[in-house]
Amino acid sequence: MGLPIWGISIGYIENGRSVAGAIALPELGIELSAAVGTGLRVLKSSSTKPSSAPPVKTMSIGENDYEPGPATDKRAQRYREKDYSVVRYRCAVFSLTMAALGRLSGYIEHGCGFWDIAAAEIICREAGLKVQSSEIAPGRYSIDAQWS
Repeated sequence: MGLPIWGISIGYIENGRSVAGAIALPELGIELSAAVGTGLRVLKSSSTKPSSAPPVKTMSIGENDYEPGPATDKRAQRYREKDYSVVRYRCAVFSLTMAALGRLSGYIEHGCGFWDIAAAEIICREAGLKVQSSEIAPGRYSIDAQWS
C-alpha cells in the first residue's frame, strides 16, 4: 500500500488543444470531467462541491528530470515571497485535480508528459482557472494553471 496521490487521466485533443477530459483519483474517490463550454463536472468527490477559489494561498509545483529540484526551488521561493505555501506532490494529475476543485491555488510544471495535462488542461480551464500550456521540447510540456 502506497500513497493515494495518483490518478487516471483521459483527454481528447483536437487541433492540438484539449477539448474534453476525465480524471479519476480512485484511492480518494474523486472523478471529474469537462468539455469545452460545459464547465467542470464533479462526478464523484469526498466533498460536496468545488469552491470557486482556494481559501488559502497554496501553490503546487512539479519537478522532473527536465527541470529538476534546483530550478523549481527558485520558483517555489518566488511564491513563498508572495506569502504562498508551496507543496510538491510529484503527480501532475493529482495536483491539477486539486487545483480544479479549489483546494490549491494552482499548479506549475515545466517538462511534464502530454498524458499529464491532456485532460487536466480542459478540466482546469472549465473550472475557472487561467491555464497556459505548450510544448517546450519534443514530448515535453509546460503547464501553468492558476486561480486569478
